[in-house]
Amino acid sequence: MKIQIDQDQMKHKLLEQRKVLTKQIKEEKLKSSTNGLINPDRNDLAADYASRARQISLLQQLRNQRAAVDDALARIDDGTYGICENCGQPILPERLAVLSYARLCIECQRLENKTNRSLQIKDA
Repeated sequence: MKIQIDQDQMKHKLLEQRKVLTKQIKEEKLKSSTNGLINPDRNDLAADYASRARQISLLQQLRNQRAAVDDALARIDDGTYGICENCGQPILPERLAVLSYARLCIECQRLENKTNRSLQIKDA
């Protein structure tokens, strides 16, 4: 069964997502660089540290998402977009409509999530 995906439409969507993510990354970098305290006390320092930790985490998430978008754009260019990297089956268009940079079909993603949860429990 061949499932058709409008790759031009998806490429346009991914390019728009990349543009938004790049803007968000720049904004988060700017926020983190302009956060200076004058004569901070211990509470201010603790709050500032927590705020910076959140900003760093958010910045990393945005970078990871942009990398996933870049990877999806590369898959469009090499003709493998919409094909599960694990089992080689088509990824449902409905899934790609929601998560345009998905690299795994739903079943393979479930298995990966289950494996990751098992590893996290072992490490805890």
